[in-house]
Amino acid sequence: MTAPVKMMSRMIVGVSLSGFVVALLLSWLASKRIYHPIHRLVGLFHDERRAPDPPSDEIGFLEKQWRHLNRESRELREKLEQAQPWMRSSFLLHLIQGHYYSLTEEELRERMNAYGWSMDGKRFLLVLVQVTGLSRLQGRFTDGDAQLVSFAAANIAQELTAARGEQADIVNFQDLSVGILLSFGREEPEEAARGSAFQLAASLAETICAVLKVQSTILIGRPLPRIADLPESLRHLRQAARYRDVQEETQILSLEDLLPGMGREAVPYPFGAEKEVKQAIRMGLPEEAAAAVQSFVEILVQEGGKEMFVQDGALQLLGSIQHAILEAGYQPRGLYGDDDLYAELRRMRDPERMTEWFRVRVIGPYGKALACDKALHQRRLVERAMEYVKGNYDSDISLERCAEDLGTSPFTLSKAFKHIADINFIDYLIQLRIEKAKELLDDTDMKVGEIALQIGYQPSYLNRLFKKLVGVTPGQYRERKANLE
Repeated sequence: MTAPVKMMSRMIVGVSLSGFVVALLLSWLASKRIYHPIHRLVGLFHDERRAPDPPSDEIGFLEKQWRHLNRESRELREKLEQAQPWMRSSFLLHLIQGHYYSLTEEELRERMNAYGWSMDGKRFLLVLVQVTGLSRLQGRFTDGDAQLVSFAAANIAQELTAARGEQADIVNFQDLSVGILLSFGREEPEEAARGSAFQLAASLAETICAVLKVQSTILIGRPLPRIADLPESLRHLRQAARYRDVQEETQILSLEDLLPGMGREAVPYPFGAEKEVKQAIRMGLPEEAAAAVQSFVEILVQEGGKEMFVQDGALQLLGSIQHAILEAGYQPRGLYGDDDLYAELRRMRDPERMTEWFRVRVIGPYGKALACDKALHQRRLVERAMEYVKGNYDSDISLERCAEDLGTSPFTLSKAFKHIADINFIDYLIQLRIEKAKELLDDTDMKVGEIALQIGYQPSYLNRLFKKLVGVTPGQYRERKANLE
């Protein structure tokens, strides 16, 4: 009677267990499927190098990693924002210098838009600030302060453009020149843009002169519809800078106002001053040559005025000096090595720096070589003179006769003797004759009179001279030596 009931109970239990197992399996599969995205996220964030064991609290781990990524993203964004001005400046510097010549106008504008410029409907005008006159400021600036002065000029330009509300970008070329890129709308008249640029240039020139106490030349370019034309505009501005008057403290030059024929007018060349320089070089007078160079440059400044005329005249003088040095028997390559003196001189903008450069870089090495050769020549001349005196001390010898026999002048021989031997010619001759007299008194039985005639003196003169220099007469000297022996 109970068998069917037991069987049914077992079936119910079996079905229940089977359902429970199936439910567990489905739950496991469902939880596995639900956990799969979290597992993938943990795998993405998990760094086995720092944490080889998987985290136990995945949600907490994800929260921590999310916060960490947010913090890193914020820090990177801040660093990028801080670096963007430098990136803009670097891009603009390379752009103006022509390093992006391979890019089209559209590509250049896209890059500038990416760096934060608003390029829609914009035209541009380049202004160049050229600082000179550092050599005039004794103790304030030196030639090595070019970057410092450039930085100061760039800061002044930055402050003035910001105060005026100009849409401008500053480019520091680090060579005593600063570029200012002004932008204006296409609908704005060019005359208005140029007028604004002239007002800015006047403020810049006045402020730089007042603050830095240096000369400044502000050059204003032409309005440009294309960004790709900036390198060409910079080249024209640098060429126009050579038209500045080197005697003026502040100048404003515009490419629109510079005529193509400027610079073709005849400028008097100081041939007389050049002749003085060459003559001093040939005569071996470096100090006089340096003074003549200074006079040459001063005449160029007074009569020429413009930088290009002064620089062209200085280049011509450099060639004349090298020719004179060659005529003097020295090879310029031996004095200056492989240095390109012409390239160095072309970089000079101040007349004072040109004069100092000629003195130090051109005349200085020639003067040193001349001094070395002159000292060697003097030493050889004195050695020959000493040998001559030793061979002829017993005759009627004099400075004039010795100089004549050696093929030089008495003045040259006397000066060389004093410089090399630190004694004049006559004193050396007297010392040599007295030493010969001592040797004859010590080694021979000759009478004092005979010894005097042997060394070229009269007996009475020898007695007086010997006593004056030795302290005793020749006879007393011989007796004292005999007593000592």
